[in-house]
Amino acid sequence: MVDQLVEAESGSLTWQPMLVEGLTTVNNPSKPRFLVFMSGIGIKYTFLMDSAVGTTWIPTLIELEVADAETVTVPGWVPFPE
Repeated sequence: MVDQLVEAESGSLTWQPMLVEGLTTVNNPSKPRFLVFMSGIGIKYTFLMDSAVGTTWIPTLIELEVADAETVTVPGWVPFPE
């Protein structure tokens, strides 16, 4: 699970889960496996990486259908385009 730090309506800080498309379940992890790489060059060079298999995701906004063709936009991660 990946969370991001956000400001709540009350003004306090809280953690909010982020959607990760294509994330596989890791059974019995024995050590940290996922890392977030953030380049000092620019925010567009931010990646979520699975250090065991090399899968990489990029941050984006994802549209989800919630009901009756209504959509919401949430922050999340999608697989890096090949």
